[in-house]
Amino acid sequence: MRKHTVDWFHRSPLLFAYKRMASLPDYLFWRLRGAPGPKVPHRIKEMTVRQTAKEFGLRVLVETGTQYGQMVSALRNDFAEIYSIELNEDLFHAARRNFARCPHVHLLQGDSAVVLPELLQKLAPPLLFWLDAHGGAIPLIQELEAILSDPAAGNVILIDDAHALEGNIWSLTLDAVRRCVANRAPEYTVAVRNNIVHVRPAHALPGSAEHRTAK
Repeated sequence: MRKHTVDWFHRSPLLFAYKRMASLPDYLFWRLRGAPGPKVPHRIKEMTVRQTAKEFGLRVLVETGTQYGQMVSALRNDFAEIYSIELNEDLFHAARRNFARCPHVHLLQGDSAVVLPELLQKLAPPLLFWLDAHGGAIPLIQELEAILSDPAAGNVILIDDAHALEGNIWSLTLDAVRRCVANRAPEYTVAVRNNIVHVRPAHALPGSAEHRTAK
């Protein structure tokens, strides 16, 4: 009975409301504790995505790893279009129900290593990417290779959970990410701030031709 109730809650709009209400207290408590690392509240992640989009003039967000839709819910009013990819079918269907009234939110189900390259063929760069489809079978390198296949596109990438890459918690390291970026887009820089890996074109300035809003 308890498991059934928990599963229902995870699939319901109530979880979205709870996540949004809990984000501010979580952030304030984190600040009161002296902002300890390495993990940071989700509110910091939301602020980072929002600030990066503003800095580079990006109006389209592509996310891998929808999970419970917390990032989409927080940023649904900040982007003209949002695309989010989720592998788990139950989470995908729950998110699709919860965002049914948001026509600019596009939810895709499947392996991001497969779905993302297909999606990129349909979207006009530059785009902002929030890569959060981590876990056992990590598709991160495949995602990076697809996004950086055209370095001149000016795409900007944010990768969650830098501590797992730096601490070798997964079967992938931050050095491997750096090598992938260097091989695909040597003019890009890789930096870690607030447990987020920032992969961005070093030469492009906000407002330049490489940061035109996608039509």
